[in-house]
Amino acid sequence: MKSILKTVVLLLLVTGTTVSVSQTHKKAKTTQKRPSRPVKHEPESEQSTMPYPGFRPKQINWNPAPTDLFIPGKIFSPELALKGLFPGSPQTLVSDNDTNYSVNIVAWKCSNCKQQLLSRWSEDTVVFPIPEGNMTSIGNTLSFTSDSGIKHVFISFSTIELNSYDEIRIGRFSCATLGLAWFTQQRNGWKLMSFTPAIGCYGEFRDLPAIKMLRLGKNNYGCYIENNMSGAGGPTVGTLVVFAPMGREFKELLTIDDPYYLNSMFLSYDSKISGATSSNTQQFEDITLKIDGLCNIGNFDTIRDFKTSIPEELLPFTKARDSFSFKISRNYRFKEGVYQLSGSKTDVGDY
Repeated sequence: MKSILKTVVLLLLVTGTTVSVSQTHKKAKTTQKRPSRPVKHEPESEQSTMPYPGFRPKQINWNPAPTDLFIPGKIFSPELALKGLFPGSPQTLVSDNDTNYSVNIVAWKCSNCKQQLLSRWSEDTVVFPIPEGNMTSIGNTLSFTSDSGIKHVFISFSTIELNSYDEIRIGRFSCATLGLAWFTQQRNGWKLMSFTPAIGCYGEFRDLPAIKMLRLGKNNYGCYIENNMSGAGGPTVGTLVVFAPMGREFKELLTIDDPYYLNSMFLSYDSKISGATSSNTQQFEDITLKIDGLCNIGNFDTIRDFKTSIPEELLPFTKARDSFSFKISRNYRFKEGVYQLSGSKTDVGDY
């Protein structure tokens, strides 16, 4: 054996090739193995949408959005509505810090969907759907019976970018995309009447405001949200937005920029919105907003941004007095497809 190795070494030296004796010896003892199966690499875009291993969005063909969904059953199922309108991959997100906290979502992507640009609190915009992947969950539901005795349901959906459970509620200026659907009860189930997957981006910390009921007229109903923003130690401000189904889609009918101003020692007021009463017969009756508050501003010219915070109806009264209570009643009338301010009344009293 030694003579054979010497012969191999001499031949390699003559040819100029270098190899160790240990490598030659190892190859002589190694048996041939079957070639391993090639490793399949996922595209980089797929890997970037995985908050944790095994979490992948499902590609859906969603152009246009569903319009003929029917949910069987006497009782309306929000879960079936979520899976029917957003046919993605069902997932249950569980908190890593406390397993008692979880949320059911569907993860999805839509490559052929036309993207929308939605405004939010900050000056930049939000894209819907998010190209890398989306996660949609149920917001809340409103069940009601129309003047004709038919049962209906409004349901809201919250869509944000893919995240783990503990990363959902982060970002003071991070909103959630609001989706709305309207179902009507029929003999053996619930029929989809109107659906808009993305009508706007609202809320803070990716927490969508709950929709609330608003009667607009005879057999005509809508909903609204109070879209508040509470600064760190600063005042709580926000907007009030009214939506209603118009044909197969929901439309934004009214946005009020100053419905409340709280957590301030200079100015504090809240409001209540009301729609049509049961005696009204028009399809779109007037909407009323009643504001009730206190003003204790002193020299308001020295307070930054106060002129833009106070309701414009109060500005004439600040010239005559520093502190006062106030009540404002605003009336909004349906005109040219939206609600517009048609008049207001202001009463001022002692502080």
